[in-house]
Amino acid sequence: MNTRVIFIAFLAVAISSSAAQLQEVALDTKDDYLYYHALTGHTLYRIKTSYLTDEKLSQRDLESKVETVVQTPAPDGMLEAPDGSVYLTDIESAAIVHWNARSPKIERVIADKRLLWPDTLSWGPNHELYVTASQIENMPRFNNGKSTRTEPYKLWKVTGIAKSD
Repeated sequence: MNTRVIFIAFLAVAISSSAAQLQEVALDTKDDYLYYHALTGHTLYRIKTSYLTDEKLSQRDLESKVETVVQTPAPDGMLEAPDGSVYLTDIESAAIVHWNARSPKIERVIADKRLLWPDTLSWGPNHELYVTASQIENMPRFNNGKSTRTEPYKLWKVTGIAKSD
């Protein structure tokens, strides 16, 4: 698979689609989908990677291959699982949610007030899910010019999630 072609084609689709403020990207290598989401948006999109490498498709044809997957909370982090499902942060509810194609609905994994603007997600070596809390809502621009961030910044481990292979 030509990574450069995928990246260029993906940018063409993302820029011309409704995914303004594009930030979240996850590659499902099991089912060959590229998932993407706009920062603070509420819609998860996907496109088959085979379309992204098909140089015969025009930009309009490529755009027509984009699928609207599901309505979600506004995320600032997204991570694929080996089973093709997708985990997203939920900045509006200090939570992490999960979407799986086999039960096409969003399910809350965890919510905790300490997840101040949950951001980056990553799998740990023992299949734990890690999430950073970036406290963006505590920046001066959201608090009348005064930072209410507290250090140290937090990295949380979420256990009890089965990372399917």
